[in-house]
Amino acid sequence: MLNLEESDEIPLGDKTTAAAGLAFISRAEEGGTMGGSKTLESVENLEDIPRIVVFDTWVRNCDRFCPMYTAEGKPRINPDNIFFSVEGGSTGKFILKAIDHGHIFSCGKPLSTKLCHIENVREHKLYGLFPEFRKYVSIEQFDEIAKEFGKIDARLWDDLLEKLPTAWGITTEIRQSINQFLLDRAYFLEKNLHIIANAELHDGMLNFNL
Repeated sequence: MLNLEESDEIPLGDKTTAAAGLAFISRAEEGGTMGGSKTLESVENLEDIPRIVVFDTWVRNCDRFCPMYTAEGKPRINPDNIFFSVEGGSTGKFILKAIDHGHIFSCGKPLSTKLCHIENVREHKLYGLFPEFRKYVSIEQFDEIAKEFGKIDARLWDDLLEKLPTAWGITTEIRQSINQFLLDRAYFLEKNLHIIANAELHDGMLNFNL
């Protein structure tokens, strides 16, 4: 985390510069995004795709692939938030990485204590499932990942919550709401991810017997 001054000029993708104040800065890696010319056929870690989908669903990340995003029922698609890194990959191959999580929880809206309300915790959407991802995921993979939610420990993100600056409007109550949401959402998905994923992967047909 850096405290940017007015004199600092950190370029952003839309040809503007970052505003002064506290900011997270990530290191640069060589590679390109899925929104460019890269294809999944050149990716080594395809087994991580189901985990990206489950993670995005857990934190309600609308800024990769969000189904039923518009009033017309169209999805929000942002393939630039999937990165193909050459670091750690074999020659001619890439490591797929999920980047930019600035829209998790509230889709870019100000965070509040409403985050942990039941309608957010029990939302039935499968985030992160790009059309290109579908052939690399299965109900069985989602079921195995969902089992891990039953062992989740809030200490995993304690330090991160403590470091969120009050300058961003993060209060003690909001930190508590984030913590409660992550726990409640994890326990909900442990029991219900199968139903949510099955409805998405099988043309909206719910099968409660699987």
